[in-house]
This record gives sequence, structure tokens and C-alpha cells, in this order.
Amino acid sequence: STDNCHCDIIECTVKPKPSLDSPAIKSTILIKLTAENKHVLDHLLSKIKQLVHLITIADATIHYYNNNATTDDNDADDTNGCETTARVQDQRNILLLGAGRVASSVATYLGKSPYHHLTIAGANPNELPAVASRALHSTQIVLDATRDHEQLTHLISQNHIVISLLPATMHTPVARACLASRTPLVTASYTAPDITALHDECARSGVTIVTECGLDPGMDHMSAKRVVDDVTSRGVW
Repeated sequence: STDNCHCDIIECTVKPKPSLDSPAIKSTILIKLTAENKHVLDHLLSKIKQLVHLITIADATIHYYNNNATTDDNDADDTNGCETTARVQDQRNILLLGAGRVASSVATYLGKSPYHHLTIAGANPNELPAVASRALHSTQIVLDATRDHEQLTHLISQNHIVISLLPATMHTPVARACLASRTPLVTASYTAPDITALHDECARSGVTIVTECGLDPGMDHMSAKRVVDDVTSRGVW
């Protein structure tokens, strides 16, 4: 950051180095550049291009997102603004049900990407602003999932994925609504029999429901994995 320009790393994904017989998977970094005028921005872009082309072994490419338009490396000089923005067609809509403590962590992690729009829905309107403030793009909706079934169903149909951080007893109606609109669902709770009973219907509809992504289930899974690895390493299994 200087007096004339500012650089923010919005998203960074580092992929492992591929083996000789596996396809190459490139790491990616999304950077937001802000400058006081086009001249300063163009100068900064030229420096980034020089750096990319300097490291030829990286086989790197640059994509510019500006004013909802995309240009390739050869069209860099056409940049006509001072701030890059995510394209609308790339945006993913995420419905986050529940606004408790865990919701803040989820909003912080997923909300840092300009490609994610989070809709935070909860019964307590006082909890929503703190969670919504963690995301770059967010909407707050007061919703009682136990009563407002019509609104819940509508919200689910408007999103690409649903993350339910509601109490475990409330996941089943959410799951059924996700099935109806063919929207994937992720929960943090242990798998209940009612959810397991939806397996065949999910398979037929092509709907993915992933449970047990929370802290307690996660600790169980990791502990079990450690035991399995230990047994396997001893040649017992």
C-alpha cells in the first residue's frame, strides 16, 4: 500500500506440486487493486505482468476483472477503471441458517471472497448484524425456521448451497426443503436417523447433503482416522 495505490489479497489457494503422472493443478490468487487514477493503476499492472513473465517455470497467466468484464493478458491496456470487481455471473449465493457464534467464523471464512454472497437468516434480529459484517457481500433476514416454512423454502431455492447451523432437531425440515429445490446442504450436527432416511431420495434427485462438519463430529472423525492409520501401519488390517 502507498499513498497512490492499495493492494488487497482477497483469496489465495495454494495447490500441491503435481507428480510426473498427474495433471497440473495451478494455484490461484485474487488481488484487488485500488488506485487514485488510471495511470497509477496501469503502472501497477505492468509491474505485476513483469513479475509473472519473469518466472517462466511457473507457467502463470493473468486474468483481469474490471467493471464486470473480463480481459485476457493481451488486453490489459483496456483496463479503464481504478478498482477490480467480481463478475455477477461468477457469484455464488450461500444461505447461512443460524447466527450464533459458529456463524461468525463461517461468515469470516466464506465472506472474504468477492464471489460469495452470504444471506444470513436467524430468528434473533440482534445477532444478524455482527455476523453479516464479517462478509464482503451479505444480506440479513429475520427468519424463524420452525414456523416460516414458506419463506424458508423460498430462500433455499434462491441460493446455490445451504449451511445449516441450527439445532440438530431442525435440520430435517431444512433438508426436505433442500431436496424439493435440489439445493445442496451442509450441517455441523451429527447425522440423525431422519436425515439418514433421506439417503435414497437424495441419490435419486442428485442432491448432496453433508452432515457432521462441526467441531465435535470433526474431533470424532479425526480420532477415528488416527486409530485406523495406526492399525493399518502395523499391518493388522
